[in-house]
Amino acid sequence: MSKTLKVVPKPGTIIRDAKGRDMGKGPFEVDLSDRYWRRLRKWGDIMPPDEVAAAAAKAAATAAAPAAAPAKPATPGAKA
Repeated sequence: MSKTLKVVPKPGTIIRDAKGRDMGKGPFEVDLSDRYWRRLRKWGDIMPPDEVAAAAAKAAATAAAPAAAPAKPATPGAKA
């Protein structure tokens, strides 16, 4: 029994299928019983569209947060 999943490539990544054809940027279905697509999913090169939105929101929240840790003072006797 095959399990298909609709996925999109990680932003900034060009995904090709096992035969070398460009899969494009839009959502496409992959068969997770195929070892090639399972590996790409495991490595994070492809992901479901809702995971991409969640990752983008997390990155935006991280970038918007101010730096909480103050800069360390220079140690005495350290060369500049």
